[in-house]
Amino acid sequence: MHILSNIFNERAEGYPDCFNRLGKKGVIPKDLAERLTLAARLRNLLIHRYWEIIDEKVYENAKKGLKDFEEYVSYIREFIEKHDD
Repeated sequence: MHILSNIFNERAEGYPDCFNRLGKKGVIPKDLAERLTLAARLRNLLIHRYWEIIDEKVYENAKKGLKDFEEYVSYIREFIEKHDD
């Protein structure tokens, strides 16, 4: 969210919106942005509607999602290094 506000002067309405905007701005690849947006929505579902969750699906998504977050960190690190003033 800090990259959006400090570099692009934009405000995200939440984590799903943040990942989506970072993808549109080219900070992260669009396909990664889509996967992270889904992960953020899952997070919101876990927090606000946990009683509707299927544990096995959460476990599957968590295993797959770790790779996405590692990739995200790599892209953010690269972006920061390019824009370090």
